[in-house]
Amino acid sequence: MTSILGITAPIFILIALGFASVRSGLLSREHIRGMGVFVIKIALPALVVNALMHKQLHEIWQPQYLFAYGIASLLACAIGLYVYYRRFGEPLQHAAIMSMGASMSNTGFIGYGLLTMIIGNQAAVYFSMTLIIENLLMVPIILTLAELGRQQSAQAQASIPRILLRTFANVAKNPLIISLCVSLLLSGLQAALPQPIERVLAMLATCAAPLAIFVIGGNLVGTNIQAAGKHALIISAIKLVVMPLTVFVLLSLLPNVSEEMRFAGVLLASVSMATMYSLLGQHYGIGERAAAVLLITTLLMFFSVTTVLWCWSHYLQP
Repeated sequence: MTSILGITAPIFILIALGFASVRSGLLSREHIRGMGVFVIKIALPALVVNALMHKQLHEIWQPQYLFAYGIASLLACAIGLYVYYRRFGEPLQHAAIMSMGASMSNTGFIGYGLLTMIIGNQAAVYFSMTLIIENLLMVPIILTLAELGRQQSAQAQASIPRILLRTFANVAKNPLIISLCVSLLLSGLQAALPQPIERVLAMLATCAAPLAIFVIGGNLVGTNIQAAGKHALIISAIKLVVMPLTVFVLLSLLPNVSEEMRFAGVLLASVSMATMYSLLGQHYGIGERAAAVLLITTLLMFFSVTTVLWCWSHYLQP
């Protein structure tokens, strides 16, 4: 248990430091926002290129992981949609954003930081494959549903091809996706960057994980937890329990799956939802509620991550 706390404690201490820094006035929300932009647009893309450019393509592209994590994400999203759209009768755009909270992890800001503490640079491989699933599968589906719902509410004509085209155009401009494409190109060509550039990438990569986790804490300041509503725990349960269990079952059933792959998939699935969840919630009219759900799930994440690490150390570690 001490070794598990040695992994989880630094994560939550960094989150607490970020929260305290903004709460005390040492840093402003604008400072935190700037740090977040730096992480997403510079540090994490540098990390991806630095970690993957010297790997073989077969190390980066692992179909078993993509299939299992993709199916688990779709299932969690479908459950969230059913619960909020069918059972609770919420507008489709609101249900779509809530389902994002159930099916998309905070891979870049928390998941990668946790995973790299345990398996080192190999974490970037699973991080990159998860990026593919989230950006090329889940984001287009969720944003298309949200836009359809909003246009239906406004009694406007919804054009699915146009919505998808706009979504994929935005995804193509995502620095993380661009860095992943550059990494795959360098890996496929077995090309090397000039030594000074590689060193710069390595320097930027080292600050990505701790700064990302610090930003999470800063973003939690000012959140009204009561705004989450009475159904908040449903999203948390789907995200922190159903999705990791689905990943575990699928990776246990598929052939040629290493213990490391199974552990990485389950751990990444067991962290709280992506930061864009609260931002998109604001865009679609449920910003305060989404932020409150994010706060609750981030707090509960301590138990899900601790459980995964305990099971790994006692039963799954080779």
